[in-house]
Amino acid sequence: MDETLVIDAAPCGRGNADIVCKLGDKTIHRDRINPSKHADRKRFSKVVSEALPAFQPGDIDAELMATADRLDALNVSAPEDGQQSGDELDVSRIVRPELIIRNDVSAIAIPKMIDSADGAIGRWVHYIRCGDRRTSAPLTDRLNVADGVALILDPMPGRPTKLEVAECGRWSKRSRDAWLTGDSAPSTAMVLRAVAERIDRYVSLPPEAATAHGLTLASWVLMTYVFRSLPAVPYLYLAGPAGSGKTRTMDVLSRMAWRPMLASSLTGPTLYRGRHASGGVLFLDEAERMKERSPDVAELQAALLAGYRAGGQVKRLEPIGDTYRTVSFDCFGPVVLGCIRGLPPALSSRCITVRMIRASKGDVRVSRSLDDDVDGQRETLDKLHCWALEHGHDAVSMPLPASTLANRDAELWGPLLRIVAHSGDAAAVKLLVDHAETMSAAGASDASPEADPVLLMALHRIRSVGEIPSAGEVLERAREIDPDSLSEFSPRGVAGILKRYDVTTSKSNGRKVFRTSPETIASICDRYGYDIDGVNNE
Repeated sequence: MDETLVIDAAPCGRGNADIVCKLGDKTIHRDRINPSKHADRKRFSKVVSEALPAFQPGDIDAELMATADRLDALNVSAPEDGQQSGDELDVSRIVRPELIIRNDVSAIAIPKMIDSADGAIGRWVHYIRCGDRRTSAPLTDRLNVADGVALILDPMPGRPTKLEVAECGRWSKRSRDAWLTGDSAPSTAMVLRAVAERIDRYVSLPPEAATAHGLTLASWVLMTYVFRSLPAVPYLYLAGPAGSGKTRTMDVLSRMAWRPMLASSLTGPTLYRGRHASGGVLFLDEAERMKERSPDVAELQAALLAGYRAGGQVKRLEPIGDTYRTVSFDCFGPVVLGCIRGLPPALSSRCITVRMIRASKGDVRVSRSLDDDVDGQRETLDKLHCWALEHGHDAVSMPLPASTLANRDAELWGPLLRIVAHSGDAAAVKLLVDHAETMSAAGASDASPEADPVLLMALHRIRSVGEIPSAGEVLERAREIDPDSLSEFSPRGVAGILKRYDVTTSKSNGRKVFRTSPETIASICDRYGYDIDGVNNE
């Protein structure tokens, strides 16, 4: 038997390397360490010397030091090897590897577990569409898109773990193989319909605009598969009282969105380091703490605000050897926020709001198990992956449908409107445009959902004395009750909020007025736990 001890190393980013120690053909130990760090070498050497007493820790440490020198030499020579001509590299050719959606190439990185002689080993595989050609290949740091033209992939992921395969490998093998062999990809209309049906199966949305809200959520899910091609992404804000289905809606969306990261308690470093490593979609429930004043929340808010636009980064000093260096963390990506009390204005301005209400008694959607249709769930995920590779770039490159939206509102709704426009369904486009314009008009109201009971209280008091008010008159009375939280509201925004509770206007002598009975308003407040007698009458 060969008694030669061999240590192999493969760099995996930021000074780390996958180190494998073998005695002949037998693997003794493998670990991901930084061989330049004494503590990492000491830990590795201890494990090997305990398994092989004939080899002293000092000898193993010396070999690891030599490995570190080889890796340093490789890092120094790599730029010349990669750019032999010495030409300056166009930074637009440096892209993240996990999700590439471009006009010349689309690619998705899928993790697999491989049964090898050394046991189960994780591997990343790229599924690539370049023109009419579909291929798969092991993930490397370069992706050729044409003769002499290649994309440089950075940051490269480490070897995937079993957990990462479960979380990120949600495109089934059957569907991947069928796609490679030429199966046609589903159209945008087909995928929108499939996602909307999944949402409607489990989520009860406000009845007066359930279809529009469902279309908003469905197109947002599709957007998460192409967000890398966008200059900015809309965040989703699920607002509503306790028990209105915010968490359930998050669960449903997370089962379809690209690489979900679910959290209810999160720090800034966890967000920007996790986002930089995996590039996923953040689902942050119970986000009430966003209004707290503390250094931890301020750091988290900074990462969220920066992550709205492509190129958004957080810069931190990181230890490099015996010194420190400024390191940039990519924090760009979609976010879903759920809370009761409202968000800070700067964060709310980056959100499309979906105002949730409590489901009526007997609504079967909220009692269904989210695991009652595993086959349908898998088929929807398969459709989303195929759609992203085949149609994603074309969808977000559509002309923006005509609307009155401008500035930040157009930026927020633009990706969703383009995706729906790509479906070719003119009625769906009109529905979403009208919904976007209505929601944008009520934007200030959406930032302060705690004002809802004040508006219902104001309407109840007016109707209790027999008056038939307009939205402006309801707003005027509400400001008398609570002037601080309603300073930026408009009558149209007030009408939009009350409509969510199925309190609508009707025309009377050319005016739009509320005729809802005081008893009905009181019943609505009782259903949501709002105390309409909580403030003394003037």
